[in-house]
Amino acid sequence: MRKRSRGPAAPAEVPFVKPTSTRTLIVGLVVYAVVFVLLGVLVDRLLYLGLLGLAFARPVLREFQTLEDRDERQMHASYRSSHIAFLVAMLIAGIVVVKVGVLDGEEPPQHALLILTVAGFVKFAMLQVHSRARHLAGRLVAYVTGGAWLLFVLASHGFSPMSLVEGLPFLAVIGSAVASRFWPKVAGGIILLAGLATLWFFVIASNRGFGQQYSVLLLLPLPLVFSGVLLLLPEGGSDDAHVEEAVDDAA
Repeated sequence: MRKRSRGPAAPAEVPFVKPTSTRTLIVGLVVYAVVFVLLGVLVDRLLYLGLLGLAFARPVLREFQTLEDRDERQMHASYRSSHIAFLVAMLIAGIVVVKVGVLDGEEPPQHALLILTVAGFVKFAMLQVHSRARHLAGRLVAYVTGGAWLLFVLASHGFSPMSLVEGLPFLAVIGSAVASRFWPKVAGGIILLAGLATLWFFVIASNRGFGQQYSVLLLLPLPLVFSGVLLLLPEGGSDDAHVEEAVDDAA
């Protein structure tokens, strides 16, 4: 069966800057380490935190196409090792949270919660940003967030005028999610503004403790801001179209 022409080959990626040799990288990392060790000794021990940059220097430079060894094998090894490290960190943080919060009946450590939730959110966010259906993901996040908080309001006040007043913002979020099918950028801007407003009123200007502020941040402002950003981004096509193209190429 005749194969379909794939057209001209895509042009090779052009690095942002001239690739860095391994020797130059090693010298640069040694100088970087010496500088932050001296700053930690002579200025403030808090500056030792700068040494953490050594762990991320090589992957970040490779990601920005500034290393000579940036080939498919190295990129695959880097991504795979980062994925495994992510799973291990999530597993350890999850064990700590369950052990302290469930088995011991105490408040889970803040650092474990930060690792678990921030790493999980970044993983989810990057998957959606690179998805071919960003607008669909943005709508779903807005539906779930607005619907969940609307149900919370109804459970607290029942069907009453107070529920109507407190539920109006979440009805607006759900309405914007519906409208995003036709005007994604307008709806995304409205949802983003709603997220920033809730971030100010319920987190930044609030006098609650860290635990309550962090919980509210994860459950209300952060999903709304993320939903708005996804809707403001250009749509990347559909997964169905990608599948159809792959089937045609295989034929």
